[in-house]
Amino acid sequence: MNIRSTQMDAFSSRTRNNFEAALCDWARDTYPEECWDESDKELEGRIHEAVDRAISYGLKNERDAGEFVKFTFELGPEFDSDPRYEWASVILHDSARDGSARVAEIRGRLFPR
Repeated sequence: MNIRSTQMDAFSSRTRNNFEAALCDWARDTYPEECWDESDKELEGRIHEAVDRAISYGLKNERDAGEFVKFTFELGPEFDSDPRYEWASVILHDSARDGSARVAEIRGRLFPR
């Protein structure tokens, strides 16, 4: 996923729609088994909701929001409230660190080098 680091709060609705459409295409290509039974409208809704939640956690650029969406496919659509992934919720709620640092920590735990 090649996502720029455009600031989310500066998104026009058209820019956000384009960003979310690109994420839908990416999800269908990357996670076909997760998306095969979802209509375009259902997948668009899932992506839109995930981007809304990313923004609510202070993830303010496309790269971080895109990673959050990726986590929803890796861990589940509502991983951030799933008790199995409480550690991720703790990281996301850590307002002492910026969004990129929080995303990097979650990514590091999911995909250790």
